[in-house]
Amino acid sequence: MAYSPSIFFLLSTKLFLILLFAHTHVKADLNAAPTPQLTFQLFFHEYSKPPNATIIKVATSQSNSSSRFGDIDVIDYKVTNGQNPDTLEVGRLQGIVVRASTTASDDHVSATLVFSNGEWNRSSLSLLGTIKASEKVNEFAIVGGTRMLQFARGYAQFTFVSTNATSGISTGALKVFISIN
Repeated sequence: MAYSPSIFFLLSTKLFLILLFAHTHVKADLNAAPTPQLTFQLFFHEYSKPPNATIIKVATSQSNSSSRFGDIDVIDYKVTNGQNPDTLEVGRLQGIVVRASTTASDDHVSATLVFSNGEWNRSSLSLLGTIKASEKVNEFAIVGGTRMLQFARGYAQFTFVSTNATSGISTGALKVFISIN
């Protein structure tokens, strides 16, 4: 059945009005208030010696590679607002570390920063990235958050601060840059 020009005109007019409304609506959102930006620094502490180890190897590579390709560790690092491991604990960095390179000491990290103290108590941030042993500063994508940090996006810079072979405690700094909608 052939459509008459008047029906075509009505349908095209409706489509035009719908598109105009959608364009106006999107344009209005672009003029909204700026998204809040947060920047803060925390420290995490890895205890490698039992009985208080916070990193445990759960799978060992079957590869003969010197890079330990395929090793998997589970982490539950103490997170503080100060460089000293004895400062107030504000949360935990929990996740998995997978040796993901056959040629270098590069680790894929998937972790959640879970806050247990302070203004973000019971909130969390999800981090995803790679630690390259050859880099002084590594970056992780922040791919989301919960509770007060819901819909967070941004990145975190990770650097090693110190390692004490005698005590088995290593400390790293995590500088976080996020936007929250």
